[in-house]
Amino acid sequence: RAAQVTSESVQLAGFAINTSNYSEEEALAYCAEISAEFGLPATDPVRFGIDEIAALLQERG
Repeated sequence: RAAQVTSESVQLAGFAINTSNYSEEEALAYCAEISAEFGLPATDPVRFGIDEIAALLQERG
């Protein structure tokens, strides 16, 4: 909602999460949990990249 202050057409494309305090296994599980809850990609871009978010953005055009 906050982003809609500057543009009504803004769309959420995913979540970039800092998982530096988690083990790799915990980080992957947490990202999967967030992704399942919201139906959007969730990743730690430093550890795992942003391929899923980029793919969604390409689909949306």
